[in-house]
Amino acid sequence: MVQQARAPTSPRSRRWSQATLLLTLLLVVAPVLVDLWVGDDARVFGYLAPDFFYYFTVARNYVELGRWTFDQSSVTNGFHPLWQVMLAGIYAIGAGIGASDLSIFQVVVGINAGLIGAGIFWIARAYVRSEGALPASFVLVVPSALALLTAPLYDRGTDYGAFRALESRRPVVGTLWSYANGMETGAVIALFGACLWWFVGRASWSRRDGLIFGALLAGLTFARLDQIFFAGALLLVLLLAGWRREGIRGAGPALIGGLTFAALVGAYLVYNKATVGSWLPLSGSVKSSFPRFDGNNLRHLRELFTQERPVIHKLFRQAQIHIPALLGLLHLLLAAQVRRSGGRWRIGWRAGEGGIDEALLATTLGVWLLAAYNFCFVPPYEQGTWYYPISTILGSLVLIRWGSWAMGKVARRPAAAGRCVVMAALVAGSIWFFGQAMYRRDYNRDHAEFYLEEAPKIVAFYEARGVRPRVIEYYDGLFAAATGLPTLSGFGLVVDKEAAAAKKRGRLFRLAYSRGFDRVHSFYLNAAQLPRRSRDQSGLVGFIARFVSAGELANLELEVEYRSPRFTVLRVVPRPDAGEDEEE
Repeated sequence: MVQQARAPTSPRSRRWSQATLLLTLLLVVAPVLVDLWVGDDARVFGYLAPDFFYYFTVARNYVELGRWTFDQSSVTNGFHPLWQVMLAGIYAIGAGIGASDLSIFQVVVGINAGLIGAGIFWIARAYVRSEGALPASFVLVVPSALALLTAPLYDRGTDYGAFRALESRRPVVGTLWSYANGMETGAVIALFGACLWWFVGRASWSRRDGLIFGALLAGLTFARLDQIFFAGALLLVLLLAGWRREGIRGAGPALIGGLTFAALVGAYLVYNKATVGSWLPLSGSVKSSFPRFDGNNLRHLRELFTQERPVIHKLFRQAQIHIPALLGLLHLLLAAQVRRSGGRWRIGWRAGEGGIDEALLATTLGVWLLAAYNFCFVPPYEQGTWYYPISTILGSLVLIRWGSWAMGKVARRPAAAGRCVVMAALVAGSIWFFGQAMYRRDYNRDHAEFYLEEAPKIVAFYEARGVRPRVIEYYDGLFAAATGLPTLSGFGLVVDKEAAAAKKRGRLFRLAYSRGFDRVHSFYLNAAQLPRRSRDQSGLVGFIARFVSAGELANLELEVEYRSPRFTVLRVVPRPDAGEDEEE
């Protein structure tokens, strides 16, 4: 059904490919592990994305309480299921052997790096299956085209607000090292690599092949649910290619794969509905404006072209949407070959049917779909650096693919010594880039200080008073993970169905208070800015006005309950002169 792709052309070519792959895998994993090994206890926090602490808290609660909950009361489905289950397993093993949270964090980052390496291994296998060999430039998939293209702009950029202090120590977004972040990204890359390898270069597709492919695509979707765009694109290209060659018979494996995929994803949706009352994860519904167009991405994109110095937070969020999409377009323009055969025009691919070009076509379609959805419906500050790992890899593969093709056209085959020099230069340059773009000893050190130093003081403060407070947190799960206290996300993430609906109505704070969550904490809020007296309600209310509307604070007052030089916990109490609190 599909033409068999080329095998390595010679033993020498095979050895070079193996050496290139080995160096690439070492380049993915070794810098991260060495950095963690030689760094102090705080270093791992430089890798962990803030949202990791949502995952970690839910995993710990599942192991200790037996249910998927963030606030220790209400069941939620506001997470990507595969990584959440994997992290629960990691935590269960770690807790079972008495490992500290810090040790578990280090293991998680190491596993992330290993999963990324596994994904790159399968992508390399797919490339060799199609092209016969890996070019030396394949190592550049690690620093990535996205990061290499945008890094010079970081020096020209600026930042603002709560992030200004981090300006000089922000890692460049988009390297594979940056995806060892405690999030689902490593699992996404591993499963995408497996899907790409299964897709490329098969001599024929059996029904069993289609079934396994559908299961792999379901796994990719469970790793991160918006990767359904890539699953759909790969199935669509497989279906159209098979139909074009053999009609309904050729389309059979794709149809079986689609049915397998639909059955597995459908079972997950039914589970969601039965346990939480919502077909889809609630966090996604809180973040998305679908079907209403959100114009913030368009505004930010326009500002990047009109401001003299780009704002880094706007720059990397728009870059990770648009640069891979444009590089995907470049691939289609270069890879497609239009031929006239039998009186009809046909579109083919330089690498042949079923080769790497056809796989990158499908990936490009997925990149475009994901970019279009997020650009139109997901506000930019809801899009983390871990949203686009496949898009980032596509951009790198496009430049690697066509850079090596162009070099082959203009230069003769290099001697072994010349190739060794080129490979050594690329690896050394990538390691240098790690030091310049990724290694930031102080990045997220304030997270480490809170987790390792401040949180134990907060827990001791309440234990001394015989109080176990329930806290509304306006940050990304750090307070919940560090203290272990019952905590509800004020941003409406990893919450239950009722709380998600209240968030959309602007009533989440009031609902949380009615449930007994009568303390407020935010990592953004600096205690040094607080008024000294609790009777200064205007100052205290202004302190949290960025998160809570005045209407939600009706008949309520705030008082400072815990204060340190940097952090604070506020208590919410009924106003003395207020009558019966309004009902929800």
